[in-house]
Formats: sequence, C-alpha cells, structure tokens
Amino acid sequence: MFSTLSSGALGLDLDHSRAVDLAAAHGFGGVDPDLGRFRSLGRAGTAEHAAAVREKGLQWSMAGLPVALDAPAEEFRRQLVDLPTDLELLAAAGVTRVGTWIRPMHQELDHRQNWRLHQGRIAWSPPCSRKPASGWAWSTSARRPSGPPSASPSSTPCARPAS
Repeated sequence: MFSTLSSGALGLDLDHSRAVDLAAAHGFGGVDPDLGRFRSLGRAGTAEHAAAVREKGLQWSMAGLPVALDAPAEEFRRQLVDLPTDLELLAAAGVTRVGTWIRPMHQELDHRQNWRLHQGRIAWSPPCSRKPASGWAWSTSARRPSGPPSASPSSTPCARPAS
C-alpha cells in the first residue's frame, strides 16, 4: 500500500508533470495516471513518460475507467469503442488497476430507472483483466443479456487478440 497524490480528487487542476514532481517532492508513493496526457503522448511517449515517473520512485494508482456508465447512449457507445485504445495506453504506461463507481442519483431518472440504466450498462461493458503476456483481455466470466439494450455498441472488444 502506498499514498497517492490525486490532484483531481483535491480539486487541483495540475499539469500531470507538475503533479508527478509534487508527488515525488512531498513523499508520496504514487500518482494518478492521466489518460488525457497519455492520449496526447501516444503509446511510445506514454511509455517514456511512465519510465520517468518510475525513475522518481513513484507508482501508478488506480486509473478511472474511461467509460461513464451514466452518459447519454451515443457517448456511452463512443466510449466503449474507444476503450481498447485507452486500455492499450494505460498498459503502455504500466497501469494495472482501473476502477469506477456507480452514482446513486441521476438528474433525470428516478432511482429505479437509474438502477436499470446501470444494470444494463454494466452488463454490456466489457469486463477486462490484465494478463501479463497478452495485454487486456475479456474476462472469461463475461455474460451478456439476451437482447440489445438501447445503449449497446454493435461491437466492443476489450482488447486486441493475443498473437
């Protein structure tokens, strides 16, 4: 276990390099991964950035799942389509943990409707696990409901097939 500087959770809008420097300077053991930064760097740049983070003695904390379970249907579909690329970037950085949360309220839906929305979204989201040799892969326990929900993508592989 290690302490993590999570600038976003603190309400600080820091450049990722600045957050890394502050984490190292103030004795934190880790820093949050920044998928937006990784996207701007690309796969090779992300790997280099991750090496610089490790050189400062820091580890990655858990990344946020880049899929908003309560997003409008089109945005949810787009995020699922982008998920394999995002997971590849996280893997290139050496991030091994991804998590999310379920909001108990919704601006427009009542409790039961919100519950059903999340049930359907979780059922159609690809459960992924990190396997050292093959990258991100579908969980073997993945189950899908029988009918396509309104926000289901037509094809959402979680990862590239192992070669």
